[in-house]
Amino acid sequence: MYDNRTWARAGSIAGTRPGSIATGAYQSSVGLSVLTRMNIQIPVLKADAYFFDIDGTLLVSRDLVHWNAMHRAMLEVYGLDANLDGIPYHGKTDVAILRMALNRRGISDPLFYEKLPQALAVIRSDVSANVKGFRPHVCPSIPKVLAEIRSFYKLIGVASGNLESVGWNKLSAAGIRDFFTCGSFGDE
Repeated sequence: MYDNRTWARAGSIAGTRPGSIATGAYQSSVGLSVLTRMNIQIPVLKADAYFFDIDGTLLVSRDLVHWNAMHRAMLEVYGLDANLDGIPYHGKTDVAILRMALNRRGISDPLFYEKLPQALAVIRSDVSANVKGFRPHVCPSIPKVLAEIRSFYKLIGVASGNLESVGWNKLSAAGIRDFFTCGSFGDE
């Protein structure tokens, strides 16, 4: 009755492979609860917990708060005026992105990891100091999908490569933080 075009990826669910039908949630004005009442089987509602990535799945943030914090860490901790231009950051943790940016500027892995705790502290501090600068755009249908999942008393969490404090700050700025009860982040 429905093909894959009627489903949109809303986040990964433990135990399913990315891109499978069970990783999605139906996005339309109909809504999940209406489909359930119509006895249309929705695989996504069978799980007890749902985990969503933040950047590009829940929201898009075009401000430079996070980018500037990482730049400041590279400058202050490693002494390099490096940037993230050209770094393939999709699907990477903040730590991996920082490492790639610094490796290409000659910072060895041993030096990178030696100074990493200081760099992460700078990023966390800078984001916290500039949290009001976040201007996230919540992806279409996300609040409705989250509300529908919550209405079935399911656990909703985030699985993100962001540092924990950065991720929670982004979700708070987007006005969707209260949907999530747990998370796994790139600094854990």
